[in-house]
Amino acid sequence: MWLRGCAILATVAGAACSRSQLYATPPPGTTVDTFQQSSVAKSDILWIIGNHGSMANEQAALAAAFPRFFAHMQESKLDYRIAVTTSDIENTAGRLVGQPQVIVGNSQDPNVLDAADPQAAFEANVKVGTTGSARDESLEAASMALSQLGADAQAAQQAGRSVLFLRPDAALFLIFVGDGPDYSPNEPRYYWRLFQQAKGIGNNAEVAVSAIAGDLPNGCCPLDCCSASGSGCADQTCCAGLWCLGTACCENALSESCFPAAPGLRYYEVVELAGGIFGSICSASFDTQLDQLGLQALGLTRKFRLSHPADPSTLQVEIDYPCATDPNNLLCTTNHVTSTCTAGVGGQCDAGCSDTLLACTPPEISADAGVTAGWSYEASDSAIVFVGDIPALGSVIKVSYTIAGGALP
Repeated sequence: MWLRGCAILATVAGAACSRSQLYATPPPGTTVDTFQQSSVAKSDILWIIGNHGSMANEQAALAAAFPRFFAHMQESKLDYRIAVTTSDIENTAGRLVGQPQVIVGNSQDPNVLDAADPQAAFEANVKVGTTGSARDESLEAASMALSQLGADAQAAQQAGRSVLFLRPDAALFLIFVGDGPDYSPNEPRYYWRLFQQAKGIGNNAEVAVSAIAGDLPNGCCPLDCCSASGSGCADQTCCAGLWCLGTACCENALSESCFPAAPGLRYYEVVELAGGIFGSICSASFDTQLDQLGLQALGLTRKFRLSHPADPSTLQVEIDYPCATDPNNLLCTTNHVTSTCTAGVGGQCDAGCSDTLLACTPPEISADAGVTAGWSYEASDSAIVFVGDIPALGSVIKVSYTIAGGALP
């Protein structure tokens, strides 16, 4: 870690520390790229929820975990709009469902009022029922929804009215939730490109895509059909007559209410292209996944492109967190954290400096065996990618490295 400090000497007793930090001069030929983890001011969030016969428990779990997602938007004062459609293009055809159809929170537009109880509204809207088509076409449903919402937004602008959803100055976040394969008519790459262009050519960075779907490569047992006694099984014998799927034993495999979740391969392909979050629909609860999705809804990024290709062996990554950051939210283990406070860490930081930061060196995924949260280098895109957790809002990411091939910066 580079040397750092709040100040060498304070000429006035009790003077507050400056935000400027002191670093040792890096070796000759070293490049240092700095990134600020900032959030978007506005976000339009469209959920595409499977509404076929096996989705009742998953819809309920999603509603129960929503407070984790909701808390990030409320605490950050994000100006958000939330809408829901279904995977059924025969009946819903991309139309928004629920009342209100667009849930508004922290509105900065005096002509558009906040929902009276946005959390309760979402919990009701996300329960889209189980009478929809058994053939999930969620990617196509999102395409149809965006087409209609785009036309509505254009009509509102031409009439001088406020745009309710797909606002020109808001980021767009698509979240797919389904336990079956997607049967949309076009290839995943087609939908990825379409979603990227939803905010206009060249604004693809304002679009995020994530999904909660069946595990790869074999699928998984949904919340209501996994045998606790068969946990950790890997073959049919271990499952004692039940159907073995991955490392779990599925009960009533032929029952509509307990149909196993198919691998969400097409969702995964779109999410990977978009650099989003892919979560398991077979998790015991959606708390962790909704927490991560809530952070992504703020516009926080996990991928930072360097100014030059790096020599991987020389990469050093540091994150500076605001001093008030909860220690549990640091992307580091305790022995990786250095506090610039004279005492305390995070929320327990003392008042000796009014503007101190926490310095932390997160682990490299490929270097630390068993590490599930940290960073890795994506050589194809000359980018640092954070895996598992995202650097918190307000943090500063510093990356030092030697340019690949020995070129000078």
